Amino acid sequence: MILSSFFFYFALQQPFLTGILLLVSGITYWTGLKIGEGREEKDKKRFLWLGVGLNLILLIVIKCSFLVKFPLPSIGVSYFIFQAISYLIDIELEKMESEKHFGYFLLYMCFFPKLLQGPIERGENLLPQLKAPYIFNYENTRDGLILFAWGLFKKIVIADNLAPYVNRVYNNVDSFTGLSLIFATYFFAIQLYADFSGYTDMALGTARLFNIRLTRNFQRPYFAPSVAEFWRGWHISLSSWLMDYIFKPLQFEFRNWKEYGNALAVMIVFLACGVWHGVGWTFLVWGGLHGIYMAVAILLSKTRKNIYKKFDLSKNKIWYIFCILFTFHLICFGWIFFRANNMGDALYTVTHLFSGWGSQLSHPGMIFREMGMKDVKLTLLPVLLLFIVEFLQIRGSVMSRVTALHPLLRWSLYVMLIVYIIYFGAFGNEDFIYFQF
Repeated sequence: MILSSFFFYFALQQPFLTGILLLVSGITYWTGLKIGEGREEKDKKRFLWLGVGLNLILLIVIKCSFLVKFPLPSIGVSYFIFQAISYLIDIELEKMESEKHFGYFLLYMCFFPKLLQGPIERGENLLPQLKAPYIFNYENTRDGLILFAWGLFKKIVIADNLAPYVNRVYNNVDSFTGLSLIFATYFFAIQLYADFSGYTDMALGTARLFNIRLTRNFQRPYFAPSVAEFWRGWHISLSSWLMDYIFKPLQFEFRNWKEYGNALAVMIVFLACGVWHGVGWTFLVWGGLHGIYMAVAILLSKTRKNIYKKFDLSKNKIWYIFCILFTFHLICFGWIFFRANNMGDALYTVTHLFSGWGSQLSHPGMIFREMGMKDVKLTLLPVLLLFIVEFLQIRGSVMSRVTALHPLLRWSLYVMLIVYIIYFGAFGNEDFIYFQF
């Protein structure tokens, strides 16, 4: 499995990345052993800061290498370095013991399904599974293949078919106004979700073939009624990592400031999240926006509770739907900065969202022609299917309901999914969006 994982990573034709993975693994394994062996708390802290510091230095050097005109590839680096840091902290906090067997530890670091885009796995979850003897399990194999196919559908059929329209607009925003910019932003929101969650489904599905259950990374984020709920369902392994290893320590430090301390802590966390995605103003603004969303929610939490109680809004379905739509648009507004090539493009987009509507509404087909969409129905039908499946997930696992169907109906759905991927998939050169992070 280790050899397969390194072959998988080496196939990127970036031997530098393989060297970084080995270096991070060696540093983390050795400092982890030292933390576990330490009898005095100061000795444990010393090796903890040594391991965390060296890993962070490597991450910063790679992320900021473009500043010295010598950009280094960074595919997967953020994920396995964050995983290494959490491993060391969990040992120091005595949540788990250090792994003595270097082979198992190396596999924990380089297990190929989660190597390129996560999820960011905790040692206490993954290491015991890697040590379990393999026994063929039909249900795991079946579920893994279904997950992989569904993830491939989201990536190839949805994300990659939306990519040309999004790229056409966002790579030349000055040529577009109004509804074209709005639709491109909506499409990017869907493209990003289908792209990233598609990879995650394929990663989880592949791991399931080996009876390994990786962390679920997405849970209906666009059906969230608040930004806080959105982050409980979006990139869950990263958001929980930021919560456990940055927010909670900061929250403890600022505990005397009460809700103002929590607001400051969450602001710092999301600024760090923005920097993690990229060193640039667009990502910093995107992270800052989410920090502001969350900070305002914290500061107004008492007022919100009083309003909900006074008007009995907690059980009002119309209000709940309004909250989902409002949250979705807050998230989409942030995606403008996330997707824009630079701050100039982002500011142009924001300031031209509501211009030119008159001519566009009088010729609605022109909007999609401008974006290069030849067949709107063909593009949006898979998107509709995605949202239907997401909605059905609210009432329980769709996969369990599919696998409980009559074999003829079940296999008909499997074949339809595969045929749709083959005939309507965009088999081009669109990389996964989160490869760049």
